[in-house]
Amino acid sequence: MSKLDKVKAELYNHGIDAIDELGVEYPGGKSSSFNYEELLEAGSNEDKESALLSWLDNVDWDEAEELEVELHDGTKFEIDLDTD
Repeated sequence: MSKLDKVKAELYNHGIDAIDELGVEYPGGKSSSFNYEELLEAGSNEDKESALLSWLDNVDWDEAEELEVELHDGTKFEIDLDTD
């Protein structure tokens, strides 16, 4: 299973609407984050699932080490992507 498939399965398991924020970590401390409410405030009219899938498509999965997930209920967890 690819890193992207692993992440999608985990996110869909929790429910797209339950996701508040995502953050991916790369080697050397580089990171990228997704927050749908911030996209809406910035004027995006894309639905949440499309926006999330677009963000996921832009992640460098070869370099990604970990994905941090925060749900609207305050639950936080990490998806380990390091295959070493």
